[in-house]
Amino acid sequence: MNEAFRHFVLKTKDEAVSVSEFVREALFSDKFGYYKKGKKRVGKSGDFYTASSLSPKLFSALLKEAFFSLAKSNIDGFESENFGFCEIGAEPELNLFENSKVLRLGDAIGLSGNLFVFSNELLDAQPFDRFYFGGGEVLKQYCRFSENGKVELFFREAPDFEKEFLRGYFGGLDGGFILDFSFEALDLLKKICRQNWKGVLIFADYFRAKEELLSFERGTARSYFRHAASSDIFSNIGECDITFSPAVEPLLDILKGEGFSFAECSAQGSFFMKNSQNEIRRAVETGGVFSPEKRALAELLTPPHMGESFKILSAARF
Repeated sequence: MNEAFRHFVLKTKDEAVSVSEFVREALFSDKFGYYKKGKKRVGKSGDFYTASSLSPKLFSALLKEAFFSLAKSNIDGFESENFGFCEIGAEPELNLFENSKVLRLGDAIGLSGNLFVFSNELLDAQPFDRFYFGGGEVLKQYCRFSENGKVELFFREAPDFEKEFLRGYFGGLDGGFILDFSFEALDLLKKICRQNWKGVLIFADYFRAKEELLSFERGTARSYFRHAASSDIFSNIGECDITFSPAVEPLLDILKGEGFSFAECSAQGSFFMKNSQNEIRRAVETGGVFSPEKRALAELLTPPHMGESFKILSAARF
């Protein structure tokens, strides 16, 4: 039993905690939080891969062209030198754009002016709750930790606001369906949108539309520890990443409600094929058949790899 598990044994001795309370401390606790540690999280020696770790230079070039493509489509007389880059939630010591403003996980959000705003797996790093849909009810999961190393999971009636909100988007769910959903991710997106800035937003993440979520009857919550994915999010606390797949529809509604005239979500591969054609052509036409850049491009674009599993949420306002 590690220090983090013992912490939750004491914390839940008298009262259980919601899954979001557990995830918040498991990821962000100053004492043992996964994101607060200096350990390498991304790459071969970490716990998971991301598009930015696969080939930072290529991924950056694809994104930069996509930002310019979306801006040119929405701004008359667009001039790139009038825009700066901002990266939110970037991994330690990593930024994709030269001279960009970099905000790490937990940093205060402060945005202004004309910007290209990017994040990679920011919203799926927010605390989330687990909801049960069955018999016309919407229930919320809670957990209690015991000294014998066991975790007791049970459901209680969800708060009225949460029930009504989720029914508005997922009213057809029933039959014991489990939905992992983060109200904190919605609040974070609102906070980003309500800053005094205009420009283009591109977020890469494991976004899923409602129709896609229907194939995950037991929820999308998972942990990553040394590149092994597991549906058990209560093991290796503080040593593993805990994540889920954010629902697309509420995020698109926030963007539209905050003045973005254009907002959509598409598979990463199709997004770059549409908006980054020059960089794709350059990568294909240079280097050998088995060059590292060509292999990275295939990983980023093709459905069996990151091209389909990752989605791009893009939006523009001017």
